Amino acid sequence: MRQFTVLVAILFVLASVASACSEDTSTADWGGSWREVDTPEAYVLTLTPESESRYIVDYPRSFKVPFKARMEDGKLLVWGENTDDIVWTLTLDAAASELTAVGSQGTIRFERAE
Repeated sequence: MRQFTVLVAILFVLASVASACSEDTSTADWGGSWREVDTPEAYVLTLTPESESRYIVDYPRSFKVPFKARMEDGKLLVWGENTDDIVWTLTLDAAASELTAVGSQGTIRFERAE
């Protein structure tokens, strides 16, 4: 009986960890200002909600004008000047308040700006 109780406790812990790791980022708070980390310039990327799944992205380091973005599969896809081209893919780690951008300039990490 004791082994069964331990097994149930282990399964409960594993299920809790799995659900925490699979947080639904589509409902997370993406909006606001995000400051670069690990770079001396510390540019700020701003995400302004336009609708439930669309954002305006302002990032002076890369974009002369704000670009549009849409939520897809838990990631934010940033369109370029041609709305068929995805220039950035943003992922959010809501628990750590970190945003990661992957695009032509490589990978850039951001933290929420106060």
